[in-house]
Amino acid sequence: SLLAGAGPALRAMRVDLSDAMKRGRAPGHDRWALSVRRSLVATEVALAFVLATGAGLLTRNFVRYLEWRPGFERGHLLTFWVLASTGSYPDRAHVQALFERITADMRSIPGVLGAGTASSGPLFGGVETGEFLSDADTVAARYADVSPDYFRTIGIGLLRGRWLTEADRQGAPDVALVNETMARRLWPGRDPIGQRVRDKDAREAMEVVGVVADVPSLVPGRPSEAEIYWPFAQSPRWASYVVLRTAGTPIAVAREVRARLGGVDPDLEAANLMTMNERVEGRLRRPRFTMLLIGIFAFVALLLAGVGTYGVVAATVASRTREIGVRVALGASVGNVVGMVLGQGMAMAAAGLVAGAGVALILTRLARSLIYGVVATDPLTWSAVAVLVLAVTATACFVPARRAGMVDPNEALREE
Repeated sequence: SLLAGAGPALRAMRVDLSDAMKRGRAPGHDRWALSVRRSLVATEVALAFVLATGAGLLTRNFVRYLEWRPGFERGHLLTFWVLASTGSYPDRAHVQALFERITADMRSIPGVLGAGTASSGPLFGGVETGEFLSDADTVAARYADVSPDYFRTIGIGLLRGRWLTEADRQGAPDVALVNETMARRLWPGRDPIGQRVRDKDAREAMEVVGVVADVPSLVPGRPSEAEIYWPFAQSPRWASYVVLRTAGTPIAVAREVRARLGGVDPDLEAANLMTMNERVEGRLRRPRFTMLLIGIFAFVALLLAGVGTYGVVAATVASRTREIGVRVALGASVGNVVGMVLGQGMAMAAAGLVAGAGVALILTRLARSLIYGVVATDPLTWSAVAVLVLAVTATACFVPARRAGMVDPNEALREE
């Protein structure tokens, strides 16, 4: 406010009284002042274009998030985390027995169709990764230990081979399932069933007994990661997620889940108990907030650009009343006058669009970390935003342009 008011204030202090008292000296006739106003409007239009472009790209990006199709029905899934005490469960055998009892109790709850455990899964669990070696290649992959019923509970399909079974436990040969991406990277053009893969750091070689479907990333445009799963019973841990598939609304069984877990062990807690849809909603909070924030800024910028354009065009019309009157007196039609004024206003908008496009091109490339699955220079978004900005500025220009077209030449010349 201080900077914007400083220029006019300084100019007002240097007013020449003789010039100010002369007739024909209409407000806003100063070409320098008019140029500054037009430059400010062009800047407003440029900023509006930049923000509106960002809002448009983020909106398209958010729509892509909403289109996530994981390959399984997620509306009837409930997940929670259980941590067992090492004091109560001192070794792996006790831990294994605990989680087997938990899943058995969960399956007996009315309305529960299936139960399984996993240290990680779509949108829940850790993001443990490691390097895994085959006889031909090495690949970085996410890993998780799972119970035999995990995949059938969550709904991920088996593409080839067999599922993990209750027989895959300590003392039995080490086995694993891999997803499509890992099978394709380690054994391109070969059958992964029967191949052996080993964790670079710790585990013995495991035989691949099945291939499961990829779960697409929630992040639009991000490819599926390589993943490997081995039986929880062959490497029990003291913490795991429990996954339930329900016939009705998942949250309806939440109270019974807590009661059954307390019946197994009063010290156990169903931590982070959420439906799969709630987990998706949680992941969407940040992109939704960013989209709304930039959208609000873009709306305000468009409003300011419209008001600024209207003010400058209206001031220009007021300062050129005599000129417009002369044009009309010499035969200019209303359409000619309106077109002239609109053209001058749209010229400011066009200059702002060109400048804004250059800035937006730079900023959208720098903001790629916020935009997934949408090209930063998406022509549809840019075209729609350009049309919107031009529509706002054209609307702001039309009222003073229409007023200019209605100037009475007799009154205009008499005023001067």
